[in-house]
Amino acid sequence: IYPSHIPPSRLPLLHLKEPPYSS
Repeated sequence: IYPSHIPPSRLPLLHLKEPPYSS
């Protein structure tokens, strides 16, 4: 899960590990 002030696109590594917000 990402911090609300940082979109997934700014955290590509976390985006690979965690599902995007829209999922």
